[in-house]
Amino acid sequence: MVNKNFSKQIYNHLINGKVINREKIENDTFVPDELYSEIIQYEEIYREQYDMCGYNMHIANGYIYLLEKNEKKDLKTDVVMRCYVLLLIIAKYMNDINKSHSQLMSLNGGISKAEIDSMNESPDIKELLKKCDFNNKDDLFTNIKSQLIDRHILLEKTGSQRYVLSHVGKFFFDEISKINVNIFTEAVSPEHVEWSI
Repeated sequence: MVNKNFSKQIYNHLINGKVINREKIENDTFVPDELYSEIIQYEEIYREQYDMCGYNMHIANGYIYLLEKNEKKDLKTDVVMRCYVLLLIIAKYMNDINKSHSQLMSLNGGISKAEIDSMNESPDIKELLKKCDFNNKDDLFTNIKSQLIDRHILLEKTGSQRYVLSHVGKFFFDEISKINVNIFTEAVSPEHVEWSI
Protein backbone atom coordinates (compact mmCIF):
# COMPACT_ATOMS: atom_id res chain seq x y z
CA MET A 1 0.00 0.00 0.00
CA VAL A 2 1.24 3.51 -0.87
CA ASN A 3 2.76 5.36 2.08
CA LYS A 4 0.76 8.60 2.33
CA ASN A 5 3.53 10.42 4.18
CA PHE A 6 6.08 9.46 1.51
CA SER A 7 3.55 10.33 -1.21
CA LYS A 8 3.21 13.87 0.16
CA GLN A 9 6.98 14.31 0.36
CA ILE A 10 7.38 12.94 -3.18
CA TYR A 11 4.81 15.41 -4.48
CA ASN A 12 6.50 18.35 -2.74
CA HIS A 13 9.88 17.35 -4.18
CA LEU A 14 8.82 16.64 -7.74
CA ILE A 15 6.31 19.46 -8.21
CA ASN A 16 8.95 21.98 -7.10
CA GLY A 17 11.46 20.83 -9.74
CA LYS A 18 13.57 18.67 -7.46
CA VAL A 19 14.97 15.33 -8.52
CA ILE A 20 14.59 12.23 -6.38
CA ASN A 21 17.79 10.18 -6.45
CA ARG A 22 18.22 6.49 -5.72
CA GLU A 23 20.53 7.42 -2.85
CA LYS A 24 20.91 10.27 -0.39
CA ILE A 25 23.57 11.10 2.17
CA GLU A 26 23.05 10.30 5.83
CA ASN A 27 25.86 10.40 8.38
CA ASP A 28 28.42 10.74 5.57
CA THR A 29 27.25 7.53 3.89
CA PHE A 30 25.20 6.95 0.75
CA VAL A 31 21.94 5.24 1.78
CA PRO A 32 18.86 4.29 -0.25
CA ASP A 33 16.36 7.15 -0.51
CA GLU A 34 13.02 5.89 0.77
CA LEU A 35 11.15 8.22 -1.60
CA TYR A 36 12.85 6.68 -4.62
CA SER A 37 12.18 3.18 -3.27
CA GLU A 38 8.52 4.08 -2.69
CA ILE A 39 8.08 5.22 -6.30
CA ILE A 40 9.80 2.14 -7.70
CA GLN A 41 7.66 -0.17 -5.55
CA TYR A 42 4.40 1.53 -6.60
CA GLU A 43 5.49 2.86 -9.98
CA GLU A 44 2.20 2.26 -11.80
CA ILE A 45 0.17 4.09 -9.13
CA TYR A 46 2.55 7.07 -9.10
CA ARG A 47 2.67 7.27 -12.89
CA GLU A 48 -1.15 7.34 -12.99
CA GLN A 49 -1.32 9.98 -10.25
CA TYR A 50 1.00 12.38 -12.07
CA ASP A 51 -0.54 11.57 -15.44
CA MET A 52 -3.90 12.74 -14.07
CA CYS A 53 -2.21 15.97 -12.92
CA GLY A 54 -0.78 16.65 -16.40
CA TYR A 55 2.77 15.38 -15.87
CA ASN A 56 4.95 12.61 -17.20
CA MET A 57 7.09 10.96 -14.54
CA HIS A 58 10.50 9.97 -15.88
CA ILE A 59 12.52 7.27 -14.20
CA ALA A 60 16.09 7.32 -15.45
CA ASN A 61 19.22 5.52 -14.28
CA GLY A 62 19.06 6.26 -10.56
CA TYR A 63 16.86 9.36 -10.50
CA ILE A 64 13.24 10.47 -11.03
CA TYR A 65 11.81 13.79 -12.24
CA LEU A 66 8.62 15.28 -13.70
CA LEU A 67 7.92 17.07 -16.95
CA GLU A 68 4.66 18.65 -17.99
CA LYS A 69 2.98 16.63 -20.72
CA ASN A 70 3.54 19.30 -23.37
CA GLU A 71 7.29 19.40 -22.64
CA LYS A 72 9.67 17.24 -24.62
CA LYS A 73 12.13 15.07 -22.71
CA ASP A 74 15.06 16.82 -24.38
CA LEU A 75 13.64 20.31 -23.92
CA LYS A 76 16.27 23.04 -23.68
CA THR A 77 15.12 24.81 -20.53
CA ASP A 78 16.65 27.72 -18.66
CA VAL A 79 16.91 25.55 -15.56
CA VAL A 80 18.83 22.82 -17.39
CA MET A 81 21.10 25.39 -19.01
CA ARG A 82 21.88 26.99 -15.65
CA CYS A 83 22.72 23.60 -14.14
CA TYR A 84 25.11 22.80 -16.97
CA VAL A 85 26.81 26.20 -16.78
CA LEU A 86 27.36 25.92 -13.02
CA LEU A 87 28.73 22.39 -13.39
CA LEU A 88 31.05 23.64 -16.15
CA ILE A 89 32.35 26.28 -13.75
CA ILE A 90 32.99 23.61 -11.12
CA ALA A 91 34.68 21.36 -13.70
CA LYS A 92 36.99 24.17 -14.79
CA TYR A 93 37.89 24.90 -11.17
CA MET A 94 38.74 21.23 -10.58
CA ASN A 95 40.97 21.31 -13.67
CA ASP A 96 42.65 24.54 -12.54
CA ILE A 97 43.61 23.05 -9.16
CA ASN A 98 44.63 19.71 -10.73
CA LYS A 99 41.92 17.70 -8.98
CA SER A 100 40.29 14.76 -10.67
CA HIS A 101 36.61 15.16 -11.51
CA SER A 102 36.07 11.80 -9.80
CA GLN A 103 36.61 13.71 -6.52
CA LEU A 104 33.17 15.23 -7.05
CA MET A 105 31.62 11.77 -6.91
CA SER A 106 33.39 10.58 -3.77
CA LEU A 107 32.20 11.05 -0.21
CA ASN A 108 35.86 11.54 0.69
CA GLY A 109 36.11 14.38 -1.81
CA GLY A 110 33.50 16.72 -3.16
CA ILE A 111 33.78 20.47 -3.31
CA SER A 112 33.53 22.76 -0.30
CA LYS A 113 31.64 26.02 0.15
CA ALA A 114 35.01 27.68 0.78
CA GLU A 115 36.25 26.48 -2.62
CA ILE A 116 33.08 27.76 -4.29
CA ASP A 117 33.48 31.11 -2.51
CA SER A 118 37.08 31.32 -3.74
CA MET A 119 35.82 31.16 -7.34
CA ASN A 120 33.41 34.02 -6.76
CA GLU A 121 35.91 36.81 -7.47
CA SER A 122 37.05 35.48 -10.84
CA PRO A 123 36.27 38.02 -13.59
CA ASP A 124 35.84 35.13 -16.06
CA ILE A 125 33.18 33.51 -13.89
CA LYS A 126 31.39 36.81 -13.30
CA GLU A 127 31.35 37.41 -17.06
CA LEU A 128 30.05 33.93 -17.77
CA LEU A 129 27.26 34.28 -15.20
CA LYS A 130 26.33 37.63 -16.71
CA LYS A 131 26.25 36.20 -20.26
CA CYS A 132 23.98 33.40 -19.06
CA ASP A 133 21.54 35.78 -17.33
CA PHE A 134 22.15 34.69 -13.76
CA ASN A 135 20.99 37.17 -11.15
CA ASN A 136 23.85 39.67 -10.81
CA LYS A 137 22.96 40.27 -7.16
CA ASP A 138 23.64 36.65 -6.22
CA ASP A 139 27.10 35.27 -5.58
CA LEU A 140 28.23 31.98 -7.10
CA PHE A 141 27.33 29.89 -4.06
CA THR A 142 23.78 31.31 -3.97
CA ASN A 143 23.33 30.30 -7.61
CA ILE A 144 24.83 26.84 -7.01
CA LYS A 145 22.59 26.36 -3.99
CA SER A 146 19.37 27.30 -5.78
CA GLN A 147 20.14 25.46 -9.02
CA LEU A 148 22.20 22.43 -7.95
CA ILE A 149 21.92 21.80 -4.21
CA ASP A 150 18.22 22.56 -3.71
CA ARG A 151 17.37 20.44 -6.79
CA HIS A 152 19.46 17.50 -5.45
CA ILE A 153 22.03 17.61 -8.25
CA LEU A 154 24.69 18.19 -5.59
CA LEU A 155 24.21 16.53 -2.21
CA GLU A 156 25.57 18.03 1.00
CA LYS A 157 27.70 15.86 3.21
CA THR A 158 26.30 15.87 6.72
CA GLY A 159 27.11 19.17 8.43
CA SER A 160 30.32 19.74 6.46
CA GLN A 161 29.46 22.28 3.76
CA ARG A 162 31.01 19.86 1.26
CA TYR A 163 29.05 18.74 -1.78
CA VAL A 164 29.17 15.65 -3.98
CA LEU A 165 27.33 14.74 -7.17
CA SER A 166 24.10 12.77 -6.91
CA HIS A 167 22.97 10.24 -9.55
CA VAL A 168 21.44 12.99 -11.68
CA GLY A 169 24.50 15.16 -10.99
CA LYS A 170 26.74 12.42 -12.38
CA PHE A 171 24.55 12.28 -15.49
CA PHE A 172 24.80 16.06 -15.96
CA PHE A 173 28.55 15.93 -15.40
CA ASP A 174 28.97 13.14 -17.96
CA GLU A 175 27.01 15.26 -20.43
CA ILE A 176 29.20 18.34 -19.97
CA SER A 177 32.31 16.24 -20.51
CA LYS A 178 31.06 15.83 -24.11
CA ILE A 179 31.02 19.59 -24.71
CA ASN A 180 33.89 20.73 -26.90
CA VAL A 181 33.80 24.46 -26.25
CA ASN A 182 35.94 26.94 -24.34
CA ILE A 183 33.31 28.36 -22.03
CA PHE A 184 35.47 31.26 -20.97
CA THR A 185 35.98 32.66 -24.48
CA GLU A 186 32.55 31.95 -25.93
CA ALA A 187 29.10 32.62 -24.51
CA VAL A 188 27.37 29.43 -23.51
CA SER A 189 24.20 28.94 -25.50
CA PRO A 190 21.81 26.01 -25.90
CA GLU A 191 23.29 25.19 -29.33
CA HIS A 192 26.55 24.02 -27.72
CA VAL A 193 25.08 20.97 -26.02
CA GLU A 194 22.37 18.34 -26.22
CA TRP A 195 20.29 19.52 -23.29
CA SER A 196 18.36 16.73 -21.61
CA ILE A 197 17.67 15.21 -18.23
